[in-house]
Amino acid sequence: MRTTIIYLLSLILLIAGRARAQEVMPLSLKEATDYALKHNMNVKNARLDIAIQKSKNAEITGMALPQVNVKDDFNMYPNQLQSFVPAEFIGGAPGTYVAVPFTPKFSNTLSGSASQIIFDGTVLVVLQGKKTLMKLAELGAQSSIQDVRYQVHRSYYVLVIAQKQLNVIANSLEVIRKMAREQQAMFKEGIIEKLDIDRTTVQLNNLQSDSLRTANMFVVGQQMLKYTMGMDINTPLILTDTALENYLDEAKSDMLQDVNYNNRIDYNLSLTQLRYNEFDLKRNKYKSLPSLNAFGSASYLYSSNKFGDLVKTNNYIFYSMIGVTLNVPIFSGFQRSNQVKQAKYNLEKSRNTVEFARQSIDFETAQQRNTLKSAILTEDNARRNLELANSVLDIANRKYKEGVGSSLEINQAQSELLQSQANYFQAQLDVLNAQTDLKRAFGAFAN
Repeated sequence: MRTTIIYLLSLILLIAGRARAQEVMPLSLKEATDYALKHNMNVKNARLDIAIQKSKNAEITGMALPQVNVKDDFNMYPNQLQSFVPAEFIGGAPGTYVAVPFTPKFSNTLSGSASQIIFDGTVLVVLQGKKTLMKLAELGAQSSIQDVRYQVHRSYYVLVIAQKQLNVIANSLEVIRKMAREQQAMFKEGIIEKLDIDRTTVQLNNLQSDSLRTANMFVVGQQMLKYTMGMDINTPLILTDTALENYLDEAKSDMLQDVNYNNRIDYNLSLTQLRYNEFDLKRNKYKSLPSLNAFGSASYLYSSNKFGDLVKTNNYIFYSMIGVTLNVPIFSGFQRSNQVKQAKYNLEKSRNTVEFARQSIDFETAQQRNTLKSAILTEDNARRNLELANSVLDIANRKYKEGVGSSLEINQAQSELLQSQANYFQAQLDVLNAQTDLKRAFGAFAN
């Protein structure tokens, strides 16, 4: 038995390409989930989306704060703009004109400006909608977290069942090898025919092929779990939550739960989208309201025909201005009214989406309950069939030892037992998967 288990473990390491010695990491279902929530890239990006939305909200808040700017304009005129004036203005001959530059060669203007929104209905609504935008980002992150938890649970259960299958195959290999050794001794004594040995050898080879296939599935399943968790696929793991004694009771208990729509992320998303469209309608309505803005500016103007004088001279001009701007929308070519209509239609669509989300949740929950109920009934039948197959093999072994049975009967009983065990393991996995799907329908993985 020990030799067989070592063989299977070595086979797994060989298939995985991890023959080098590494420290094995024990992993419970909770530890796998916690690790995934910390290292999975989709979850990381979802948390970054929340941080991005926080920054966007701060940007939106800045719309209502004063806007202050400072600007410096430097100009140089290699060929100054000139205008013709009567020459007699500067002592020239009457009736003639001379070109006179009116702009110094160098000028510099240092100015500052500030503005403040006093009232703007659209900005007010946008500020009110910040929480809704943040809620959308948070729900998106929760959706990613829910998906990762769901995937970890399903991947973990696949490995648990595969590990149990490997243990059963190891036991079966040990039993068949022992029978093969006994048959070799009986063949030498002329008690049985070589045909009996060949039948056992065929069954042994088939079982070894099954062990190889199951071991490969186990390795691939581990890689899938590690990929979901965001873990290096070369890290060796050992599962610690392999006991399934109470899984049926837990599954039956889950079937009795009532669905809470507020636990479903998709339902909350539709509600939040509804709230967002309410703000959008309000924003479009407020476009017809007047807006009032205050502004002010101050500037220093320096001019000189010599560049160095710009920083030396006190000959500058200072000017300032303050004012308010009142904008009263009167007619926009029916654009605003049509934008309001579009917002109303989108709001109506959102209400329909919320109702459809409720109907979808009801349908999904009922469907998953039926699936779990069917899986439990199938598991019960597979378990009873496995018990019966064990009993048949036990009787065949006793008959064979008493000399009233044949190796063919044992081989057939052993094959039926292996098939019954495979069916039972698949039934267990179906129950676990159906329970996981039902939990997701209830929104259990959202928090």
